[in-house]
Amino acid sequence: WEKQHIRMWWGCIVSTDLRGNIYLGGDGWMVMKLDPAGKALWTASGLGGRYEPDDMYIDDAGNVYLTGWAENATTDIDYRTVKLNAAGILQWARECPWGGVQQARRVRTDDAGNVYVTGDGGGNTLLSVKYDSAGVLQWSAWEPGFWWEDAVVDHSGNLYVAGNAPIYQSFRVLKYNTLGEKEWLYATPEAGTAAGIALDPCGDVYVSGCTYVQEPDRTAEELRTMKLSSGGHLLWQARDRGLGSGNYVTTQDIGLDRNGGVYVSGRTDYGGRGYLQCATLTLKYQPAPRLSTERSAVDFSEVQLGCTVVDTLVIHSNLCALPGMTVTTTDSEFSVSLLSPGNLPASTAEYLLTFRPV
Repeated sequence: WEKQHIRMWWGCIVSTDLRGNIYLGGDGWMVMKLDPAGKALWTASGLGGRYEPDDMYIDDAGNVYLTGWAENATTDIDYRTVKLNAAGILQWARECPWGGVQQARRVRTDDAGNVYVTGDGGGNTLLSVKYDSAGVLQWSAWEPGFWWEDAVVDHSGNLYVAGNAPIYQSFRVLKYNTLGEKEWLYATPEAGTAAGIALDPCGDVYVSGCTYVQEPDRTAEELRTMKLSSGGHLLWQARDRGLGSGNYVTTQDIGLDRNGGVYVSGRTDYGGRGYLQCATLTLKYQPAPRLSTERSAVDFSEVQLGCTVVDTLVIHSNLCALPGMTVTTTDSEFSVSLLSPGNLPASTAEYLLTFRPV
């Protein structure tokens, strides 16, 4: 279907909920909710004055969260976050109390309903804020020398932010724990810029971006995709120059599927004409399987975030068994038996063999 809604002059954000409803966010901080057929259900407006929100998020209960720029009596720009319930009724609105110019860029929630906002704190500084479900400030954290690019939150409330050092001196990933304490900061040795970040069910972190490689006659650009452990250790990285020679190549976002596929989107030059001749680029990375036919057992005390390691395999306890695999459990251990590696889908990665306890 195609719908026009004259109430909204400029729609800049779109999101959906678990029931297939569509949410539009637009100029003047207006939000419109549509049913799956495109019929308008409700409209909320006047939530932030001029400008428009930078991000919108819908939680499992249908609550709507907006964050971004908003009017301020002195600067016209502020770090504003609002929450609407599933009926479009404003629950609360919060702004930064610190003054100056800040721009909120991303809003997410955890399983307890806490709200996390990240963005630019001004002066080459990352600003991260946590509210509880009622909008009460829990903590704020500032990280100097960090340009924001993207952020995600895991189920437990750990916050991960991807960005850059000023003037793209390095490609960076930062983790805050649930108390707002910085647990680790990973930085590439090369100059570059991050673009997107994602998490898998085990809490491992995937980041995409671009790094700059110095060659004898020029500085080339390379697509960079990395997997970090939840502890901030590099597990693997992939580099690619797209369809061209690295004159004009970068990534914009990253996503994961349930089978371990890593998808990166961006742009690439081709034909030797640099930015004058570019194309959309989509890459899929899939680590080669390293499967064992031997029976293995691991003590439950090693399980973290629903995952554990069996030889070279990481088991996700919240998904279903694959063909050719049996799982047995006792009070103290579980074991996995594979009939043969050939019984598993070719796309199955070493870190994403899945099962449901029996």
